Amino acid sequence: RRLNRWNVSTVYPLLLSLYDDFASGGLTAKQFAILLADVESFVVRRFFAGVPTNRLARIFSAAYRASAPKNGGPASGRMETLRAYFAGQSWPDDTTFRQGFVRYPIYNEGERCKLVLESLNDAQGHNEQVVYDNLSIEHIMPQTLTDEWRSMLGDEYERIRSSYLNTIGNLTLTGYNSEMRNKPFENKRAVYAASNVGLNTYFAGTDVWDESEITSRADWLAQGAAKIWARTA
Repeated sequence: RRLNRWNVSTVYPLLLSLYDDFASGGLTAKQFAILLADVESFVVRRFFAGVPTNRLARIFSAAYRASAPKNGGPASGRMETLRAYFAGQSWPDDTTFRQGFVRYPIYNEGERCKLVLESLNDAQGHNEQVVYDNLSIEHIMPQTLTDEWRSMLGDEYERIRSSYLNTIGNLTLTGYNSEMRNKPFENKRAVYAASNVGLNTYFAGTDVWDESEITSRADWLAQGAAKIWARTA
């Protein structure tokens, strides 16, 4: 489901082969899940790092054969060999991934953006269950700036808006998107403080929302993202 939401159909040949290993008992459910996570990491890291997608079909069509376990070993040995194969096919490291993650205007990606925010929220480890179907993507610094927002952002508000509006540091999930819109940050913070969305606890001790705060939160989220979509080779 996660890979389908990421809309990467070129991975299907590899997934079908891995599923065949699982269905025939060569892989346990846990091993199969680990391999799927590696595939997702490979796709997501390349996306944020700006690696061209024109080679993905060729990479995935050759992946199963190229990562065959050494010396005819069991299918479970593919966890190591597939990671080694991905590592040789531009699987971005943490530094490259985080740099791209904080800069990319992910809001424009729709479903991918929501999946990223949901994944970051799940990683917070809160016990309260969140129904994501009831939530939408929220711009903290709003798309339309009021005088109050311009004052908070300072003289360079136009540059700040242009640079950060649709990036991960300025986005969260809420069920009150239509009510908040371009209200002052003080009003938004009160809503976030009462939220069951773990991502929104971040704002409890934040008095202003400006360039410095946006970039600080983006860096914090990028650290979490590097663990969610870990590069394991």
